[in-house]
Amino acid sequence: MIKVMLIDDEPEIRRLLHKMVEKQEGYQVVSECGNFAGAVADFARYRPDVVFVDIDLNGEDGLNCARVLTDLDPKLKVIFATAHSEYMANAFEIYAFDYLVKPFNMERLARTLDRIRSSMPEHARQGSMQNAVSGQAHAAGLRETRGNAQPTSYTPDNCDMQNKARSMAYTADGGNMPDATRSTTPAADSCTPQRGMQPGTNTPNPCIPQGKAGSPDKIARPDRYRGKLLIKGKEQTFLLDVEEILFIERMDGSTNIVTASGEQYRTSASLFDLETKLDSELFMRCHKSYIVNLSKITRIEPYGRWTYVAKFRGCELSALMTAQKYEEMKRLFS
Repeated sequence: MIKVMLIDDEPEIRRLLHKMVEKQEGYQVVSECGNFAGAVADFARYRPDVVFVDIDLNGEDGLNCARVLTDLDPKLKVIFATAHSEYMANAFEIYAFDYLVKPFNMERLARTLDRIRSSMPEHARQGSMQNAVSGQAHAAGLRETRGNAQPTSYTPDNCDMQNKARSMAYTADGGNMPDATRSTTPAADSCTPQRGMQPGTNTPNPCIPQGKAGSPDKIARPDRYRGKLLIKGKEQTFLLDVEEILFIERMDGSTNIVTASGEQYRTSASLFDLETKLDSELFMRCHKSYIVNLSKITRIEPYGRWTYVAKFRGCELSALMTAQKYEEMKRLFS
């Protein structure tokens, strides 16, 4: 099943949307929320694939709520369902999948959900079914092991993810996070190769501690070694072949480097840190959460109304690209 979350302060609108969504084959509503904080906490718990969100949440900013959720998962499909048609340009900035104006048109909603269903690979739909009402965060990957890259399988608890999500919600609202929601997990300075991640998923390991803000000393590439990228960790240092990098993504407060060999490297360095060390003629910051190696892209497909998805040879993972960057890339290759 494709998991859906409804965020609207009007219970009758949530009931209507619930009925309309579950009439469509392959969809299940896993959460309904009426406010910002509850939405972010439930998102961390259920990890939905699709979110319907109103612009006005009883005085709270639905646009800001969507920004927080897409920072946690850049590939989240956000559908704004609102009576305010004038905010469509703002939704464009968040890369919303669609923008529906109340009163809802059933046929229009059905077409949007059909497009979402067709854009999701079969294994992703099956994975959503297996975790549809689970109270745990998605988990498939390796335990972080400083100084040890041996693979380990595990099922993590999702409390760290929920604490982080609540923290982002309070910060976005300009408030202070209560002591009860603060995570005591220490910040991670190391960069760990993520081998054995579940094929076809783009979900990072939620039990890797939140990294501190990136700094240039964690990423280095002297001019005389332009083919290598050095990533410094607390106990490990990795030398990556720059040409092997397919793309780099920012998700859940850390950065993931995906390589052609199938290995993934996790670092607390920011995308900006990495972008300054990479050749701008080869790598493009194509989205707020992605940097792609232009030479490794094999095809580009539409993804929502204002976004595209870049595919790579031999890799089931993909990267998002804005419409503006798509046009820029076309000009480069024309």
